[in-house]
Amino acid sequence: MFSQEIHSTYKYKKVKDKVKVSTNLKWDFYELDSLVLFKNKTFYHKKVYHFHEFKYSESKGDWKISNDTLYLNVSEKKFDDKWENVQDVETLTLKKKKLIPIKGRYYDRRKKLKLES
Repeated sequence: MFSQEIHSTYKYKKVKDKVKVSTNLKWDFYELDSLVLFKNKTFYHKKVYHFHEFKYSESKGDWKISNDTLYLNVSEKKFDDKWENVQDVETLTLKKKKLIPIKGRYYDRRKKLKLES
């Protein structure tokens, strides 16, 4: 195991919704989207959502910032507990202390990752 210096960490918080099923109320949960940017210009991104189905994704690669836009150049993604080489770019806008998704898979513009202090 090795350590790296962290540049910044962004997280999306847990959300709890009420869902009315016939005459009963049900709670539906979805949560966790975390992004860690390291000082050596690499990143680690983990996403887990639950909207009546489970989605899970881990990715890592290089990042750069240009004109208030964060570009994540994904080089590896985890599928079935195995890391596979991929070439993908995820784009996010920097607004104050939030990241707003522009382009990428499984993104919803209403989800804003917030900078942790």
